Amino acid sequence: MREGVFLLLVILPVYEFSLLIDGLLLNSIEFCNEAPRYFGQIRGELNDRKGRAAYDDAAVTRALDDLLRKRILYEEKGRYLTLALPVNQSF
Repeated sequence: MREGVFLLLVILPVYEFSLLIDGLLLNSIEFCNEAPRYFGQIRGELNDRKGRAAYDDAAVTRALDDLLRKRILYEEKGRYLTLALPVNQSF
């Protein structure tokens, strides 16, 4: 599991904002960054990263719903994809 807090800069056609994220939200964004993922894949990866007490389905659902509301994740046909890139990501 990644430690620390990261700054995420979101630029959409209508608005731009930055958001400090950590923990469950950060790991959800990071895991969905490269390819669309199903809920079960996300829950499994988050629980593997956590290493001890697993997240329950409700906690993962709340995190994904929060990211969907903020338009950081996109969901279609049960698959989730990150729409935002971390500010400190280098290409």
